[in-house]
Amino acid sequence: MFKHVDINDKEVWENTLEKWPEEALALGDEGVFLSLDIQTKLNCLKQQVEKEKNFHCYFLVKTGNIYASSLLEISHALPKAEDSWVKLLNITLQPSLLPMSSGISAENFREAVNVLAYSITHAISLIFEEHRAKILKIYLRTNEMEELAKALISTGKLEMTAESYQLTARLEGRWLIIERIKP
Repeated sequence: MFKHVDINDKEVWENTLEKWPEEALALGDEGVFLSLDIQTKLNCLKQQVEKEKNFHCYFLVKTGNIYASSLLEISHALPKAEDSWVKLLNITLQPSLLPMSSGISAENFREAVNVLAYSITHAISLIFEEHRAKILKIYLRTNEMEELAKALISTGKLEMTAESYQLTARLEGRWLIIERIKP
């Protein structure tokens, strides 16, 4: 199981800033640049959340862990409109779960799909709770994220989740569109 935690949670913030660069460095040459970008990215996102009232970031933390498994960047567009929508602009997985050219173990790939599933499920819950909306749009920013999303779809987990929430789900280019059947 996972829980979502606001990006401003000091303990998760500090533990993630310690764990993620360490994992990135273990990925070799590709990870060196990733390691350098992690703190910059998190600091920029924290500032953006403080400045923009309709921009939100959440850590997804696995039960028993003290650091994030993923980071969700969310924008709530037209929050007061009847046809408002939430965009999950980016899902950043912890470095050990990234399918990079250096390869990823089958176990870590399964865990990455699982984390992606929970990240999407969390975003779905937001359109019913904190950021009420009719549509959730998830941008699959990279080829790797698109690959993980297709793997998630092939497991049937997304379809089961969509049905339980009375939603429809479809891929449109690099966007995964999830829409409420009954608002």
